[in-house]
Amino acid sequence: FILATGIAQGLYLLALTRAYAVADISLVFPIARGLSIAFTAIVISAFGLNQLSPTGILGIGLVVLGAVALGSYEIRNKKARQGLILAFLLGILVASYTVVDSLGAQKIPIIFYVLVMNVAASVFAFPFLYQSRKQQILEVLKNYKWQGFWVGFAGSVGYLIVIWAYTQAPAPYIVALREISIVFATLLGVYVLKEPMYPRKVLGVAMILVGIFIVRLA
Repeated sequence: FILATGIAQGLYLLALTRAYAVADISLVFPIARGLSIAFTAIVISAFGLNQLSPTGILGIGLVVLGAVALGSYEIRNKKARQGLILAFLLGILVASYTVVDSLGAQKIPIIFYVLVMNVAASVFAFPFLYQSRKQQILEVLKNYKWQGFWVGFAGSVGYLIVIWAYTQAPAPYIVALREISIVFATLLGVYVLKEPMYPRKVLGVAMILVGIFIVRLA
């Protein structure tokens, strides 16, 4: 389980850094995270690991539609198409490690699982990242060590909570509830990174929030 999720998350890091280099976060993140919900639900249902209620399916469907609405506006942008392809790949990778982690959380102590998983993902991804982004990595190590440490620490604690949640509820519901991060990522992209805002983004955020509420009721 740990080796499989380490490889999947390492590939996720590589694809994510490339996607953010060619497209806006408010385009890539919603599509990647939204599609991951659909892929996760399909895989888990296909293998009979969890059964989704009709209410849960409705909520997950709304989250996915909202995520697609957020990102689909820029599909006509030639440069953004590469970001869309990478976002699709990211959705598959997120679903892959989500399924693995939901199973691994039932069998392996959670803290140990997250620690070793992070090491495995870093060992896998670092040589490729160092080769393509050597200067940026050296600059972070020189000037932003503590910022990098706290980002990594917060990410690990956050995912520790996610792994614990997999032991408490069906994975598709946990994945859907995590996607409230789409709203925050879109707002940060618009207000901090000055990315464009348009009605379809507002509609997408609203659909995601409603979908999350429905999933919570399920």
